[in-house]
Amino acid sequence: MSRNAGDLLGLGEEVLGRSLADVHGDLAERIHAHLDRPLHRVPQAIRCPAGFAGRAFDVSLHRFRRNELVIELESVAPSPDTSVQVQEMLRGIIASSSCGALCDEVARTLREISGYDRVLIYRLGVDGSGEILAADGDSHLEPAVGRREPGVAAALVSGGLSGANRVRFVGDRDAEAVRLVCAESTIGDPALDLSDCILAAPTPSCRDLLARLEARSALVMPLIVAGRHWGLILCLDSSSRYPAYAMRAVCELVAEAAATRIAALESIERAQVAFCVRSLEQRMIDSIAARGDWTPALFGDPDALLGPVSAQGVALFHDGRTITAGQVPDVQGLRDIVAWLDSLPDAPLIESHCLGGERLDFSAFAPSVCGLMAVPVSRGLGEYLIWLRSGIGGSSSERAMPWTSTDRATGTAIAESVSDVIQQFRAVRLLIAQAQLAQVRSQMEIAEQPLLVAGSDGTILLVSRFMRHLMGEAADPMRRIDDLMPLVVEPSEAGDRLRDLVERQRPWRGELCLKTRDSALSRFMVRADPVFSSPGRVLGYVLIFSDFPGRSVVEEARRRFQEGLEQRRSSIESAIGSGAEGPYRDLLCSIVGNARLAESEVVGGMDQDRIPAVVDGVNDSVARTAELLEHLVRYAGETSKLGGSSKQ
Repeated sequence: MSRNAGDLLGLGEEVLGRSLADVHGDLAERIHAHLDRPLHRVPQAIRCPAGFAGRAFDVSLHRFRRNELVIELESVAPSPDTSVQVQEMLRGIIASSSCGALCDEVARTLREISGYDRVLIYRLGVDGSGEILAADGDSHLEPAVGRREPGVAAALVSGGLSGANRVRFVGDRDAEAVRLVCAESTIGDPALDLSDCILAAPTPSCRDLLARLEARSALVMPLIVAGRHWGLILCLDSSSRYPAYAMRAVCELVAEAAATRIAALESIERAQVAFCVRSLEQRMIDSIAARGDWTPALFGDPDALLGPVSAQGVALFHDGRTITAGQVPDVQGLRDIVAWLDSLPDAPLIESHCLGGERLDFSAFAPSVCGLMAVPVSRGLGEYLIWLRSGIGGSSSERAMPWTSTDRATGTAIAESVSDVIQQFRAVRLLIAQAQLAQVRSQMEIAEQPLLVAGSDGTILLVSRFMRHLMGEAADPMRRIDDLMPLVVEPSEAGDRLRDLVERQRPWRGELCLKTRDSALSRFMVRADPVFSSPGRVLGYVLIFSDFPGRSVVEEARRRFQEGLEQRRSSIESAIGSGAEGPYRDLLCSIVGNARLAESEVVGGMDQDRIPAVVDGVNDSVARTAELLEHLVRYAGETSKLGGSSKQ
């Protein structure tokens, strides 16, 4: 019991343990008439005289979890008839077509009915903060709509507004709380939690919140939609106010009617969101079928993406791509926004109606871009679907219209749909890449040349079958490029070259002597190259080993070419004779020079294994050219002799 109960009822100080029948008046009789009713859900209110003075009280009866009966007594206060106003309000609530219009109507009419200075309607967030959806009150105070107040749930919902008493009031935040007197057997009993009482004193966090809101008294009503705390109605006044039971009941009735309408409106909004998302998904499917790309379905018709959330700009960031439509900042500005989003704690949705308040340099985007709603489309950094809003109130505005629950639901649903498409595309790309990798790997494994393929960190990814054949068992334990060093006969220079390859991405051309199968020594020509995807970003390394004996084959082909060329030149010169200085000798020099140039270019610019065949082909061509020239010289000589005989 409270310390003032004895004086209020005329029982003196010794009240604990006494019977209600000791209280003068018909309090005990009136209470006894309601004890058979369930009082856990909705308290029972009665008015009756009590005490020696016969003073009338409004009495509230409700029960605790263990069925203890709680009796709260309040002095009777006048309460005006508000039935007509409530009827009009209910008609306005039923006619509301959106949560915003509903909240505006409730705030306006409830202020008139209650007589409080201000009425604020909050939408509670998952973090316990409250966003003001509607406000009605003194114009000299700072505009409240869109403002987010931290700690609203902890300050106003402590003790649970979903119990029997859903309406609470603070008559005077600075008033001293009346202490309780408990029987020794109940001290420390957690079941006797009085936070659900109507007359419970405000918590320190509640006092702090009212001080921030410049209010001395408050009336609080929850908006419980589908069993969850959707929001709060908060009536505030700069003076002390103790609302009567009838006023509190009317306000609770209004809150319940508003919560019922909100549930209906949210169902309608969810159906509209579902239709919007299904239409968008169908357009993406059609775009994939027609163009092989889903992004034109989003950005080919920007209004279809901007309209559902009333945004003026939109940007999609994924796979290193940036696709935009409408009013958006420049490329650097978008990058700064994404970097800021990445720096925030993980959240399913990030929103702001004043970007300049989030970071000072974002003020430069105003007034064309002031509000933001971003939804991640993957768990990776830098991948978001972002909607942007322009400012309201002229060219100097840095604030946008706050995002509504419908906007958030629509944005989340669209982003989830986009995320699904992105993941499906990535899965398809993975399967294609996996099939291509398996095909290329099998082709490289059967390559006729010994080769190694390593990743950017030097880890060996592939060893060709021919390389394994040459290395024998030594090829099995090789995991990194460095593991090649124990097989090198002279490892010092080769080690430096390989380190330069991995650490500095320097190509290497040279000779290498390796210990091959059965400890045999084989010399190879090495060609080691880094592979880049972009400047400064290396994908890996390729090492190709050319069998060194192939060089002797090349040299033999070149020797045959040179010997054949000299023999043919000598034969032609003998046919020309020492006295013939004309065009045939010049022609011979041109043929020989062309042949030597061809041989030099073939040897210097072609793979070693192809050189012998090409050089032999050039040799055959030069041989035929030389033979034709020799026939031409002999023919010319015989023609000259016949011409001299006919003159004689």
